[in-house]
Amino acid sequence: MKLTTLLAAAAFAALTACAPADFAERSETVERTLTVREIDRENRSFAVTGDGQRFNLTVSDAVVNFDQIEVGDKLNVTYVESVAVGMALPEDAGETITLEGAAVAPEGAKPGVVAGNVLSTVVEFMSYDSDSNVAIVRLNDGNIYAAKVSRELRAFAAARQPGDRIAVDIASGFAVAIEPAG
Repeated sequence: MKLTTLLAAAAFAALTACAPADFAERSETVERTLTVREIDRENRSFAVTGDGQRFNLTVSDAVVNFDQIEVGDKLNVTYVESVAVGMALPEDAGETITLEGAAVAPEGAKPGVVAGNVLSTVVEFMSYDSDSNVAIVRLNDGNIYAAKVSRELRAFAAARQPGDRIAVDIASGFAVAIEPAG
């Protein structure tokens, strides 16, 4: 997770050196506390509730401490996503780089996980429709991608011209911790 944070910070620092119209960033953090209501140990799943919603979660064998989960435990979930876009440097070859990492709670403790990933790539800008807030870009593999542009990135998208090369950095991470019922 520290590597993800460092890479995202480095990408952000590099892009902030650009002129304001040549850079934009959006970041969002969502935190929720859910309560374990039912456990199906045979299928490694459990039901949680929170904010008036009910979710059924199934975990893999990688969650070594599944048997430590009890009805009434609190599941604290934090999710962070950051998107930064900026004009690509002329010498940037546009190679797509993906980094991922994760860590789980030690055996015997309540289950928990911290994970994150960073995607860095260069895309070719094709168009932006300010009425629908949809941008069309061409990915490195030639595929065309339409993306809904968030409010924070719209001025950047509106200032682009077809053929512009855009550096895109997306960093996301999540942490899940279970606290004993109390």
